[in-house]
Amino acid sequence: MNRFMTAPKIIIIITLAIGIVVIGYVPLSIASIEDIPITSHINLLGARLVLAPVDDNVASPTLLTEAATVIEHRLAQANLKGQFEVAVQAEYLEIILSEGQDVPYIKPLITRVGEISFIDGGVESAPLGQLSDIEHYQPVLTSQGVKNFERPKNGDIFYTLSLNASFTNKLTDFMAQNPDNYICVAMDGQISNCSSMYHLNADKLMIVPNISGGSALTMAELMTFINSGALPTAFEIVE
Repeated sequence: MNRFMTAPKIIIIITLAIGIVVIGYVPLSIASIEDIPITSHINLLGARLVLAPVDDNVASPTLLTEAATVIEHRLAQANLKGQFEVAVQAEYLEIILSEGQDVPYIKPLITRVGEISFIDGGVESAPLGQLSDIEHYQPVLTSQGVKNFERPKNGDIFYTLSLNASFTNKLTDFMAQNPDNYICVAMDGQISNCSSMYHLNADKLMIVPNISGGSALTMAELMTFINSGALPTAFEIVE
């Protein structure tokens, strides 16, 4: 009997040995993939945005955590097509977006403070799209006075703002004294929309936006900013 293996036998043994090694390694590889954080999965598919406060001196763990909560609420209301994740890092926020997201649309949502004011626009309407000194206008309502903001339903054309009681009384007085005046919406000092079509129904302000005013802020975006609240400070994309 030949004590030496033929070449075909050697090849078969080597092949079997490689197969055993591969079979033993596959479960480990699968387990390793499962251990990768979800942000890594998203990052492989979409965009990564790094946000930092415009004022470097205000960054703190408390501020970043507060900002992350607001941004999460805004992105959740923005009807995004895929996943997102907001992570708080040492001195910045990391936003991970899945593939196919409209990044130019998302950037203002995650960087602007979003401080909303409703002001007396006068009988001729305040200038739209301009940065204005809001203190020159009589305040009618602030976002803190709005409990909820809803889009029109069942073919209606009015947007509905549910108000806190104290603001309801203030708005009632304003409308009685200024029946022909515009109510204008300003965000971060920029007047974005004015309307003379509004009325008060109990604690609800029913208002129709001026769709021909060339506003840079849509009512849907306004709803997102009001319902999510303002950021503690302005942010910028640094990476």
